[in-house]
Amino acid sequence: MLSKFLVLLTTVAMIVINLLSNAIPFNNKTTAEISDSFKVFFVPAGYVFAIWGVIYLGLIAFNIYLFLNKELTPQIKKTLPFVIFTNIFNSIWIFLWHYGCITLSVLVIVLLLISLGYIYIQLHKQATTGKRLKYLVMVPVSIYFSWVSVATIANITAALYNLNWDGFGINGELWASLLVLIAALIAITLVFKYKDSVYALVIIWSVFGIYNKFPSTTPLNVVCLAACLLVLAVVVYTIARNLLNKNNV
Repeated sequence: MLSKFLVLLTTVAMIVINLLSNAIPFNNKTTAEISDSFKVFFVPAGYVFAIWGVIYLGLIAFNIYLFLNKELTPQIKKTLPFVIFTNIFNSIWIFLWHYGCITLSVLVIVLLLISLGYIYIQLHKQATTGKRLKYLVMVPVSIYFSWVSVATIANITAALYNLNWDGFGINGELWASLLVLIAALIAITLVFKYKDSVYALVIIWSVFGIYNKFPSTTPLNVVCLAACLLVLAVVVYTIARNLLNKNNV
């Protein structure tokens, strides 16, 4: 029970810190304004960051699930310390990002990503998945994990820009195109491995946001659009195949 309350307490604290960071805002800059200050291509358009509202709702749903169920599966129990860690890492990251500790923020967001990855893997070890577990826990975690995957790449590119890294002489647009393809490949892998269309759809949302942010950079736009269509095609194929398999049973 203590773990459940710590999850709830750290979740509320994290959401409040995130909301205040943009409402006040911390250090007189919103999170998106700081992102836009780095002249890198792997950054989606501002509207894409609205996904945080969905993430917050998902985390609330996760907490509701915990308190609706007196007995949790071993896999869920294993995730609880890491859920607490994600809330702490997220909160720390906000302060580092807003107060210019960009390089240090990379370490924290990588720890956040690793914690979410552990939670994600543990949840997919469930022997059975009911609707309550799927929609209150697994879907929110997929959304959060996918977004932080994108945010980690963006954070690293911002930190490298901040350190005046020259990209081995390769221009930023080409690097961004490569990173988009890597994100798409990860999404496709998880669709096939875990039948996780939600993770893939968040990647599409993010990559299409990059496409919209840089309308004049044609090569990058082509890669972004191709990546979105490829991932979407895999998602549609997987869903159709699963439906056919169910109908044939």
